[in-house]
Amino acid sequence: MTTSELLNLSSVEISKLKKPQLRKIVQTLASTSNKRLKRLQQKGISTPASRYVNKIGKFSTKGKNINQLRAEYIREKNFLQSKTSTLKGYKQFKKEVQKSLSEKGINISSDNLEQIFKIYEKLKDINPSVAEKNLKYVTLQEISEELKDGQTEDEIISRINDNLSQMYEQEMELENYGTISDFFKIE
Repeated sequence: MTTSELLNLSSVEISKLKKPQLRKIVQTLASTSNKRLKRLQQKGISTPASRYVNKIGKFSTKGKNINQLRAEYIREKNFLQSKTSTLKGYKQFKKEVQKSLSEKGINISSDNLEQIFKIYEKLKDINPSVAEKNLKYVTLQEISEELKDGQTEDEIISRINDNLSQMYEQEMELENYGTISDFFKIE
């Protein structure tokens, strides 16, 4: 079976497979997925799809029971069908992101786009609030401006995170709560 045929198996077909058959399919897709991931890494490109895999780990069948193999099949299928799992798809994705951002008044050079998203992802891990719809665009713009000013990645992350903390504290003051414990105080 081709990779395309393996990806088009229904959930019913997957659930009917015996462990050895499923393991063979998952191994084939794992090999294809890991090769695709390796090509991106060799080019020094970090895409949303590759960052997802890097957080969880490479694809494998080693030591997995039948339910874990089914879950691995779904993970591989999602990765292989992701637009950003290929170089061509990632280039198209970058163009779409730049267009979308420029429509919102945020102009980012394609040279900085990968570094901006790398910093943004780190910020999101530290402070998930940066992913909020309105704050996301402001954060991306700030990162872009900081990079133009020659700031390092760590300096940018620290400064933006400090700004977010200050915004939070100001918000609390506006709400007439001195501290977080005042907010939760039962009267």
